[in-house]
Amino acid sequence: MEPSRDWLISAPDGQVSRSAGPRVGQSDVQAVQAMTQALVDLDHQYGSGHVRPVVVHYLNSVVSGLLAGSYREAVGRDLFAAVARLTELAGYMAVDTGQPGLAQRYYIQALRLAQAAGDRGYGGYVLAASMSHLAAQLGNPREIAQLARAAQEGARGRVTPRAESMFLAAEARGHALMGDVRAAQDAAGRAVSALDAADPAAGDDPVWIAHFDEAYLADELAHCHRDLGQAEAAARCAQESLAGHPESRARRRAIGYVLLATAQVQQREIEEACSTGMKAVELLEGLRSNRGAEYLEDFQQRLEPYQDEAVVREFGARLDLQAAA
Repeated sequence: MEPSRDWLISAPDGQVSRSAGPRVGQSDVQAVQAMTQALVDLDHQYGSGHVRPVVVHYLNSVVSGLLAGSYREAVGRDLFAAVARLTELAGYMAVDTGQPGLAQRYYIQALRLAQAAGDRGYGGYVLAASMSHLAAQLGNPREIAQLARAAQEGARGRVTPRAESMFLAAEARGHALMGDVRAAQDAAGRAVSALDAADPAAGDDPVWIAHFDEAYLADELAHCHRDLGQAEAAARCAQESLAGHPESRARRRAIGYVLLATAQVQQREIEEACSTGMKAVELLEGLRSNRGAEYLEDFQQRLEPYQDEAVVREFGARLDLQAAA
């Protein structure tokens, strides 16, 4: 929480231009932006285990040299914004490769870079989309809601409805993990309303939030319903997310299948749950993703009360084969 507090109360950087080092221009910034998007697409499809070494090398060998170059004020702000997004991606990839401590350091650095860029909206995104999800993974639900509220407060009036929806969905997940049904439902309802107010035709969404669509929101709400024990609603939202995520979002689709399978376990539909879980296993066999493996491990634990059933034993054997491979 300390970095979020500092971000909330700190004044914007007065000046970021530099006059020492090689000249950096808008074409360099555009190259970083294009590289980041290409890496995001690869990560979605193949998992961070395949892509993270490329991101780290690019940050250390190319991007660090650009930051140490000379640039005008406007170019400097754009450069810091582009590097903030790449650094946040490196943090997410650290999460997906099982390195939460490293991820936290990347996220704090991304937050500071966004501050230097003068981009309060993206700073809020780092808090609500990145640091709060890390808090969820580490079992700190109170911090999830706090980080999401800090994002809402610090970026108030500076983000589009689509970004507001994502911030509110993150808050809902924190409340759900704490078992606060009323607060979770309130935040979730406001998230839905905010996304309904988003106008794709307006073209005002920054690139870092453009991916947050109805499928992503349904995914977030499926988590909320799962954690509140609302199995029917969790299954419905998981199905909505799967219907909206394209094949290129392989990791996200795998997580969606696990969420649906978990909801089916909660409804004691064990055979259907194992069948759905197998779809997640098949997708994750083509990925290198620690997050996906953690979701499967959680699902397997939920199957333990039914371990004497043949379909559950078969599912466990398939997971054992995957682990051996």
